[in-house]
Amino acid sequence: MKIVGDIHEYNARYFADREAFVFENRRLTNAGFLDRIRRLADAFYARGLRRGDRIAVLALNCLEIYEIMGAAEIAGFVAVPLNFRLAPVEIDYLLNDIQPAAVVYETELTSLAAAFRAQRPDLVWLRMREAGGGDGTEHFEQFLASGANEGPPMRARPDDLCYLLYTSGTTGRPKGAMLVQSAVLAGAEIGASESEMVKGGTWLVHSPQFHIGGNGTRLSQQLRSGRVILHRSFDPSRALRDIQNERVTGTMTVGTMLQAVLDVADDYDLSSMQSWMVAGAPASPELMRRAIAKLGKIFIIQYGMTEGRVSGLYRYEVDPDSGPHAAKRLRSVGRPAPQIEVEIRDDAGRVCPQNTPGEVTFRSPNIFAGYWNNSVATAEALRDGWMHSGDVGYLDEDNFLYLVDRKKDMIISGGENIYSREVEDALHNHADVIEAAVIGVPDEKWGEAVKAFVVLAAGASVSADDMIEHARTRIARYKCPKHVAFVTELPRIANGKIDKIALRRREENRA
Repeated sequence: MKIVGDIHEYNARYFADREAFVFENRRLTNAGFLDRIRRLADAFYARGLRRGDRIAVLALNCLEIYEIMGAAEIAGFVAVPLNFRLAPVEIDYLLNDIQPAAVVYETELTSLAAAFRAQRPDLVWLRMREAGGGDGTEHFEQFLASGANEGPPMRARPDDLCYLLYTSGTTGRPKGAMLVQSAVLAGAEIGASESEMVKGGTWLVHSPQFHIGGNGTRLSQQLRSGRVILHRSFDPSRALRDIQNERVTGTMTVGTMLQAVLDVADDYDLSSMQSWMVAGAPASPELMRRAIAKLGKIFIIQYGMTEGRVSGLYRYEVDPDSGPHAAKRLRSVGRPAPQIEVEIRDDAGRVCPQNTPGEVTFRSPNIFAGYWNNSVATAEALRDGWMHSGDVGYLDEDNFLYLVDRKKDMIISGGENIYSREVEDALHNHADVIEAAVIGVPDEKWGEAVKAFVVLAAGASVSADDMIEHARTRIARYKCPKHVAFVTELPRIANGKIDKIALRRREENRA
């Protein structure tokens, strides 16, 4: 296989009648999916779109997103799924950055692109539902049906841009990560192997498709000639019901989603599950003990980002009680896949010794090609073929990778570097703590002081002094929080990671 579209042609040739997708009341076979993406690609071609033209998508999870991506994967267009949770002004910024040739949207989200549409009515504007019309837009199904079943007279090439995926924006305004066909295909291959996906299995997807985790697992399962159950959004009870009824073999969640699932899991038959990936945010050993007790040793830890996959723990390694080092290594993000190289480097670019924190850098066939319209950010991130992740971590004596912070989240208090992950781990060790997040806040004496935001278990009665004293039993005194705020939940970005920018803004507004 040379391009992503080869996956769909292979499945349609050898497994034509096998289901590729299930979404709500729709079931689509491999042959049916290939026919639809060829027709859609031809319809775009007939309207003037050519290789490299961008197709922006504003929608919650739905099969149309996969069909637009499929058209890009076979014909060389560029699919750009956008975060529908953004404000209209943010969407307007992204659309002006993308300069799409076509915009496909759900009518419920029409207002998000209103300003851009007023400026560019000449584009191909497609709506995904019957509502609306008479306003210069076209209905998606009618547009698709106008295409020829043999597809357009154009085929994607391995070096063609396939997707623009905008980063979560934890360090500022989102950047468009450029992913070419060969890198996407390599990511699917690595993902299928490292996630231990079953050949012909069924993967449940509920992550939003503007995030790499949702689309990447979809492609990996298709590479295994399996099928994908797609949910509109995450709902723990519905996830469990479909795992039971559709005999799902694998899925991906972040730690908080896994916890929500475990709270309602007792009434369902989950015996079909063989691979449960935990990614996006760390899961504590305590949570993994609870999960293994209910579902068995089926869990996989993965670490990566929009710009590329990095490392992971296999099922046999995710068991906090399997040996003297098991619980400690569960706090790691594993080791790199065979195709991936990882080095820890200091600020001068030198490789750090074992157990010495530095910036996580990596290179692989899955690495991104740079940031769209942002050569400065590209030059900062990509140097000599190595991605500089912005994450601070270290490799232990057995080359397990541990993350300790984001470079920009590191707290400097009294001249000492304090890694927020280390403080958060100490707080998570408290029996009554569900979640904790740490940031630096201004301090007249120390420059910065550690402030912790803590979510307690229901009914727990713990004071700020109790939390600080607990931390002192786990880490050095200077690293411990000087301030503790108890909250009912922590703000999150779309991929499930805690939004520390939002926490810092709260503190700024309090000042």
